[in-house]
Amino acid sequence: MKAVLSPISRNINKIAFAGCSISILDPDIKGFMFTDRDSIPVITPVGVISNKYNIIGIASSSIFNDTLIQKLDNKKLIINILRYINSFFKKREKDLQEKYKNINVNKAIRLLEHEIMINSKKLEQISDLIDQMWNRLNDQLQKNDIESVQTNLNKSYKIILQKIDILALQINEKLLEFGFLGQEFQSSSQELINKWYAMEAEKREKLDMIRNNLSAKIHQ
Repeated sequence: MKAVLSPISRNINKIAFAGCSISILDPDIKGFMFTDRDSIPVITPVGVISNKYNIIGIASSSIFNDTLIQKLDNKKLIINILRYINSFFKKREKDLQEKYKNINVNKAIRLLEHEIMINSKKLEQISDLIDQMWNRLNDQLQKNDIESVQTNLNKSYKIILQKIDILALQINEKLLEFGFLGQEFQSSSQELINKWYAMEAEKREKLDMIRNNLSAKIHQ
């Protein structure tokens, strides 16, 4: 494997690698490690990075195993990855401190509480979507359209689950944003977060229960 210039591949000349390649379908994702001309396929990315999506992707974990980690520049690459991640989080913390330089724990709690209130209302709307899914697919079952019900159930379940995941991610991101405020914020926000987790878990449980009940009816 050959590496191209990036913060991760600095001072890396060649990597010992066993695995597949990566197809890049998004222009915001860039390759930093490629197969060489003696490989099959040639000059194909096996390591990618995206600052937009905050990801580092490697096509195989083989570079970390006990056999390959000691070969060529594998250990250097791993050290570079860890340094890059560390520098990313340090920069992120610095940016957040600048963004919220006038904030204190009480203000942060109010902002978090506001975010949870908004997303709780969205959770209730999702609960209505789950009820609608149950009614709609139940009606289809009455017409013995089993194949359509199975297809629609899988599609609807994924869509609703994604909606819940997005809301949960927004709350977690807000929680992480104020992480620099330390233990006082963590302790003060715990009750709020526990309430959110309980509401989120309730909707996930409801969604799974409806899916399981519909699946049972389909396979009767």
